[in-house]
Amino acid sequence: MENTHLRADHLLISTRGVFILETTHCEGSIAYNKNSGYTQEIEGNTQRVYTSAYQNKTFLDELSLFLPEIDNNHIHFLNVFTAQCEFSSITPAHVLKLDELVSKVEKFEHAIPFDQLLYVVGIITSNRTNKINHSSFKKRA
Repeated sequence: MENTHLRADHLLISTRGVFILETTHCEGSIAYNKNSGYTQEIEGNTQRVYTSAYQNKTFLDELSLFLPEIDNNHIHFLNVFTAQCEFSSITPAHVLKLDELVSKVEKFEHAIPFDQLLYVVGIITSNRTNKINHSSFKKRA
């Protein structure tokens, strides 16, 4: 994994946990298949929707190493669809629409004390770059 760059669209940091957000902007009908992933259908045209869920799973694992103060159970990955879309199949629990984000986060228990939250924000802010290099995580582990 040396020289691997990991990317997240957004990090949402709250007393309820650290949330890695991948945002996907798709309209129309979105279907999910465990084997083939997501497809989007608009006016009878179907195309595959590419997400970086595997990469963000890796990011989640590395962020756990980077923030040893935070219990791994309080670092979460969410895939948020931001456009007007409808899910035409059952989706995994980490997949939701933008208007569901607040209620989804509110379902998590308060797990991070406020002073620890400020520390986490400081660590992330002081180490932030356009691309976070895997080796920078290793240095704190």
